[in-house]
Amino acid sequence: MPKQKSSNELYWIMMEKNQVREEYNHFLADSGNEDNSNSAHICAIQKIAGSHDYKGMTERELILFLVGELPYMYD
Repeated sequence: MPKQKSSNELYWIMMEKNQVREEYNHFLADSGNEDNSNSAHICAIQKIAGSHDYKGMTERELILFLVGELPYMYD
């Protein structure tokens, strides 16, 4: 059974996710793109660029976190 995360750990996870969301909002504002799965995919590609994850999330997880759906024909 996995160990439950402490309140402190949960707080920092929440803060990191808020930072990811803010970075995405800045990406949208700077690029003039709409908030949709295609924009989230472009943002995820740029954030990950060369590594296999970004803040503990894969490209797929990042897209789902940002907009809740994958782009058409992603899989």
